[in-house]
Formats: sequence, structure tokens, C-alpha cells
Amino acid sequence: MKVLLVYPPFVTDNKAFPPLSLPALTAWLRQKKVEVWQKDLNIEFLNYLTTPAVISRLRDRLQTLNRDYQAQPPDSLDTLRHLCDLGDALRVWLPWTETELRRHGNQLKAMEGGKSSLVLERLADAALLDLAYPKDRLEVSTDDLLKELRLERPSALDRFMENFVIESVLPYKPDVVGLSLMTEQQLFPGLTLAWYLKKLAPDVHVTAGGGFVSAVADKIGRHGHDIFSLVDTFISFDGEIALSALLDRLAQGGQPEGIPNVVWFDRQRQEMRYASPQESGSLDHLPLPDFEDLDMGLYTRSILPYYVTKGCSFGRCAYCSDPFYSSARHRSPAMAVDHIERLVNRYHIKTLMFVDSYINPEKLEPIAAEMVRRGIKVNWLMQTRMDRFLTTERLKLFAESGCRELWFGMETVNRRMIKLIRKGTTKDLIMRILEGCRDNSIRVTLNCMIGFPTETEEEADETIQFVDSLNNIYPDLVFKCNTGLVFVPRLAPFGQEPDKFGITVVEEFEWSPRLEWVPPDWRYKERFRKLEGRIFERTYKTAKEVQDEVRGAGQSLGPYSSVQLSDTCYLQRANLDVIGLWKKYFAYDEMAQVAQRQNRQRKDAVMPSINALIAADLRQWAAEERQSILAYVVDHDHQRRIVPLSPIYALLLNCIAGETTVAEIQKRMARHYPQLAAAQIENSVLFGLNYLLQNGVIQKTAETGVETEDGGERYFVRNNFGEASSATMSALAGAVRVTSDALRE
Repeated sequence: MKVLLVYPPFVTDNKAFPPLSLPALTAWLRQKKVEVWQKDLNIEFLNYLTTPAVISRLRDRLQTLNRDYQAQPPDSLDTLRHLCDLGDALRVWLPWTETELRRHGNQLKAMEGGKSSLVLERLADAALLDLAYPKDRLEVSTDDLLKELRLERPSALDRFMENFVIESVLPYKPDVVGLSLMTEQQLFPGLTLAWYLKKLAPDVHVTAGGGFVSAVADKIGRHGHDIFSLVDTFISFDGEIALSALLDRLAQGGQPEGIPNVVWFDRQRQEMRYASPQESGSLDHLPLPDFEDLDMGLYTRSILPYYVTKGCSFGRCAYCSDPFYSSARHRSPAMAVDHIERLVNRYHIKTLMFVDSYINPEKLEPIAAEMVRRGIKVNWLMQTRMDRFLTTERLKLFAESGCRELWFGMETVNRRMIKLIRKGTTKDLIMRILEGCRDNSIRVTLNCMIGFPTETEEEADETIQFVDSLNNIYPDLVFKCNTGLVFVPRLAPFGQEPDKFGITVVEEFEWSPRLEWVPPDWRYKERFRKLEGRIFERTYKTAKEVQDEVRGAGQSLGPYSSVQLSDTCYLQRANLDVIGLWKKYFAYDEMAQVAQRQNRQRKDAVMPSINALIAADLRQWAAEERQSILAYVVDHDHQRRIVPLSPIYALLLNCIAGETTVAEIQKRMARHYPQLAAAQIENSVLFGLNYLLQNGVIQKTAETGVETEDGGERYFVRNNFGEASSATMSALAGAVRVTSDALRE
């Protein structure tokens, strides 16, 4: 049989190096003499998004979606969030990414530091918005997913997936396509590929596996069987034995009856089949991962992933579901070092990334010692925990063998929380390990969580203050900290025994690996949202900051970007007040959370009344938005003043340059905009100048006191931003150019 293995988008974490799931399965199948081809569509799609033509289409699509919201304002919390994200993308993300790509000749590898990763993340964000569907959430049913897929939107993802099937899959003619769904973000893109596979190659057997599938395997098919119109089988937990057994059965024309780890729908009996789980046994019989088919030039860094263990040898953290998926199993040190040496020699990599859930330092010690003995020259990184086995001596050995960075799941330093989540650490242990990392020049990333069940605001502050103090305690320690909010995985102790941990569960969605719960009240305070990176102070830049980044790149004023007129003044296209929209979103989001906490109700029970408030509020926003295509903004001493400009007032401002007489303004209006009637021009100038004067956009100069024949006063006006350059005025002219139909409105 011919097999195609695919890793779908959107996993923006996997842009520096390839995923391990495909090369591991590819090597296993090739060892079994199966013809197999692997494609990392995640990195291919991210690179596809960097092409100028695709970015241009993305921008046009997002502008269309934004105009759609003006015609039919958001009427729910989800659509309000989508509108806020659109404002971000059109105002900041796309102008910045386009500028960076142009500046570096469209070569991601030419970008310094993590800028290439940030560019790809921003383009992926825009592509998600292009789908006009909140894919980052799993508050959806199978019916919702299929309804969206049937629309076949003209999105970047749809174009890419359809072309991939036509140009790559159909010529290859695989019998089986396997989807590696490691994260929930891959569900909709993976189903999008399955949609086009079934549309264009209906006889292909589609199977899906991976970490995400394992997290929801027992729920698949419980709410209906329509998902099996796209995916024929699902494989949970270890995939090696199950996949090769499935291929053998399909080659014989049989059904997957009795194959371990396979979930499928028996159409003859009209019933679901859930096979018993089975592990693949010792890891030493698994071959060296095979990366040969993957285009390594697409990744942003010279890194390869590898694992020494499956499962977690600690396995007691209350918030973690990893022990549910696999028992702790290890490769022998000799096998692991043989593999590492072959990977370094074959692919000439600079860095190896251990992607294990957790390697016990005692198990890693002989591997590091053997790497030193053989003289293997490679830097390596890994995620781990603050463990008593991570002694100063072992840290020194790890550094000698190439360890350059450790990512610690520290979570909290509060004693009560450490006990509650069964972390098994202490603040003293954490300090000792950080000292060891500093002394051996090992960079550190600390992952912290806030909002544990029953955690108080003061207990959360203890962790935050500890991290803030590290720069003073260890000035030579190179570290960074990621702070996230606590989730409740359904298969973790938190999810299996919620009452034991003081967790109130309010909902479980069909495709979500998490439970919706009632977190501590204080978690929704603005300062904690900032830590999560979702509040506007962290997300937004002032227009001047944006303009500083794009200056010199030859970028004209796009429909949703800005033109800097002076140090304190700029012209901004709609959305006029994206920050204001975000404030609305967070206010309504908190209102929903409060209602859930107070009433202990499911989200769908409290949202109708809140969505009604959102719809009324946003109708007013849309009315104002339709009347204003441009805004004159003044930022001075951290105070922002916004003057909305209707289309006609924007045209009027474009006719004022230097000291200008009213008569000259009228002549310019008639010359530049012949579609306007003389009476319309005269009225526009009279009312418009008065509006601009009252709002401080322009000012009178050289007032003569001489009356005109019609009794009016003759005066000169000038703008408040001085002599703008010809490029700026040209950009301004482009920004305010509108059709005669729009002017008539």
C-alpha cells in the first residue's frame, strides 16, 4: 500500500524545526517495507503565507470581513473577538510583516533573532481570521465543523489544501492518508484537508492520530457519526503497531475490527467501535526517525527533535494528563546516543531538541556522559522540571555534553499551591537549580501558571514577585518567563476528580480536551490579563510606533494603516478605535464569566442576554464607522484625541496645504473631485472648515477682517502638521480617495 503522512497547520510553535511524529512513523513503516511519503504542511503553509500575492489576498479578504461587520455588526462575544482581531491584523500585523519581508528580500532566514518566527506567527493569525471562524476555540460540535467546511470559503487555507490535493496527492495516488493531529489548533485545518481529499479522491482511506486525538478518542462519535464521512478511522495513543496493523487489514479488504487503539464506525452494524489501548512496548525496537522527505530549508533554525522517553517518569502533577496517554518507558542509553550521533552526522544539525514530557536526570546522566566520551558536538535543549535529581554535578555534566537551555515547568513557588498540584518542589530547590544553571551558563525558561483552583490573589503574586526578583538575585542568569492561565484537562487529576481540588465544572464541549470551569474571581483583573498577553497594552502599539517600523520601506497608506504627519499627529484609517473595541470585548467577557460563576451555569445558558447587549452596542459602533473612513489623531503627553472625518471632510483636509485661502480650497475641490456638484462643494467647504476649525485640525491665519460680497469673512487656513512631504500628501490623497457613489451617500 502507498501511504501519505501529513502534519497539518496551524502549529506556530513548530516553525523552528520539524515535528517528530511524521519522521518516527515514516521510519517505522519503511522498516516494514511500506511505501510512505511525509509532508509537513504546517511549515509549507506558513511559508506559502509569506508570498506577496498571498499576503495581498489576505489583506483584501480581511478588509472585506471588516466591511461585512460594518454592514452587519457583531452580535455575539465570539464575533466581537473576531472583529477585534481583525482590527489588530489590519492596523498592525500585516503592515509590519509586509515591511519586514520586503526589508529582508522575502527571506525568513535573513531576519535576525526571533523575528522570522514572529512574522510567521502573525501571518498564521491573519490566516485564521481569514477563515472567519474562531478556530482557536473548541466550543463547537461536529455539525458546526461540517457546516463551515461545506462553505468552501475563498480562504488561504482552502486554496492551499485544494491545490495540495490536486497537485501532490492525486499524482501520488496514495491508498491511505494519515493526519498527525498533535494539537487542537490542527483540528479544523486537518478536517479541511480531509474535506478536499474526500471531494477529489473519495476512495482514499483517511486516518487521524496524535496527541489531540488521544485526548478526545473516547468522545469521538458520541454525538453522531457524521465525522466519519471525512475521517474513516482514528488512532489513539501509540500509533506504530496500530497503523501498520490497519494497513495490513485494509490491504486484505477487511475492517479494522479488533485492532488496538483504533476508533471507527461500523457502518454495517451502525455502531461505534472503541478498541482497547495497547502500547508499543520497549522503545529500543523503534528505528531512528527518518527526516529525509522534509525540506529542512523551510525551518527557521537548524534543529531536530528527538525523544528518549515516552510518558512521564514523575507522573503526579494534578494539572497534567500526560501519564494518561503512556506509561514511562525509556530508550537504553547506548541506543539513544547511537541515534543522536547518526542524526548529527546525517543532517549536520547544530542543535538537538529533546521533546520528552520529562526525562529523569538519572536516566539522562549516562546519555550525557556517553556524548562527552564520544566527542559528539551538538548543542541540546529540553523541557524538564525542578527536580531533586537535578544536582549541581549533573548540571555541570549536562553543560559539558552540550546543554545550552532548559525549559522548566516551575508553575508556582507558593507552598500551598505546590502541595495542591502535587508538584513536589520547594522554593529552596528552585533557587539551587537556578544557581546551578547560572554557574554553568545554561539559559533558563520558566513556565508559570496563575489561577489554580482555590489560589488567592496574594498566592499568585508570590510567584510573580519571585520571578521579578530574579534579575536582582541572579544578574548573570539568562532567563525568560512565560505566564499562562490554568486550564483543566479532562484526563488529568484536575478533570477526573474536580471536587477533590475545589473545581466547579460547568461544561464540556464535544471536541475539547479541556473542561470549562469556574476559576478564581481575581483572575479576570486587568493586571493578570496582561500577564497572559491578551490585553491591549501588550498587544497594541501606537500608530507612531508602527510608523517608525515601516518608515523608509516605501509603504503607502493602506486602507487600514496610518500616515504620520508630525511627532504627535497622524491620520488613521478605520477601525478608528480598536483599543476601545478590545475594552468592550474584555468587559463583556468578564460579564459572562461573572454570570457563570454566580449561577453555576453552562456558557450557552448565560450568553443570550449578553449577546443581546453586544448586538445593541455594536449597532451604534457600526453606524459611526460607516460615517467615518478616516480619523485625525493627536497623541500628546500620553493623551489621545481622535477627530472622526467623514469622507467629504477627509477630501477637504486633503486640499489644505500650507496657508490656503477658502477660494483656493474650493478650486482644488472642484479640480480634484469633478464628480461633486458646485453647491455640494460650497456647502462642504463652509461646514467642513467650521468642523475642522472647532476640532483643532486646522487653524485660521492672517485674518483680514475684510468681508466678501456674500457677507462672509475672508481668511486663510493652514493645517496643524506643517509642510508635509510630497510622499505624505500623496499617501493622504490615496487614503481619502473614494468613489462618487460613496460621496453621494
